[in-house]
Amino acid sequence: MLHQLPDITGTGSAVALSSAPLRVNWLRITTNSSVHVNSSVVRVGDANVSSTQGTVVGINDAKDLSPASATNSFDLSQTYVLVASGDQIQLAFNQI
Repeated sequence: MLHQLPDITGTGSAVALSSAPLRVNWLRITTNSSVHVNSSVVRVGDANVSSTQGTVVGINDAKDLSPASATNSFDLSQTYVLVASGDQIQLAFNQI
């Protein structure tokens, strides 16, 4: 079943996608130029995500993520994004 979280507005710091454990088996992160005012790409990864580390989601792009583990899921509270201040991303996922 498709679920969404409220749009995340960037602060220029890495933030977890969920404040509480939330197991999902896929995630789509979307950027949109109408709410993307900076030229920086979005980065997604673990707690070490930075401006030079993590999977890139370009402007006007979407990135689909699926787990690569025996549990066939991952936890959004352990998944982080780095979004430039004022930019927004949209999230959709399938919850287990």
